[in-house]
Amino acid sequence: MDTLDVLYDHYKETFSLSKESQGRRNKSFVILCVLEAISFLLLIRPEMAFELILKGINRDIETPLQLSNTIIQTLIWLLIVYVMIRYIQDMLYIASALSALMRLRSLRSAQILSGSVTPVASTYSATRTLYSSAMPSLENTSCGTAMVSPFSSFKR
Repeated sequence: MDTLDVLYDHYKETFSLSKESQGRRNKSFVILCVLEAISFLLLIRPEMAFELILKGINRDIETPLQLSNTIIQTLIWLLIVYVMIRYIQDMLYIASALSALMRLRSLRSAQILSGSVTPVASTYSATRTLYSSAMPSLENTSCGTAMVSPFSSFKR
């Protein structure tokens, strides 16, 4: 296996792991927001919030359970701390994965500059002239990146 193939496989794997971690981070953020909303509800209307929480717990376990307000608040704060730690871990992993991706890109660029690898963009000029002759409205834009509109053919 070529060094470039190993770098490319590592890049793909790192990118997919980064995307998975971003999904976990987003889920942790939503859970954290819900827990904070519950905590805020406990601050504003504690009687109603404790009643709702106890009804939900008793309905799920089908056993009457008597918990004090202090225990419920402690459990909610422990959940908030746990989700916050998971959120921070995912953020740190994403940051390290992005720096690893940048290093892999620079290694690949160095290989391309050294001439050991032919870049895909070397065929760009040939395809661009073919594409530009087919669509002359893109010829005058910067590198053909402008949006083509059906109204661009009308003169002002």
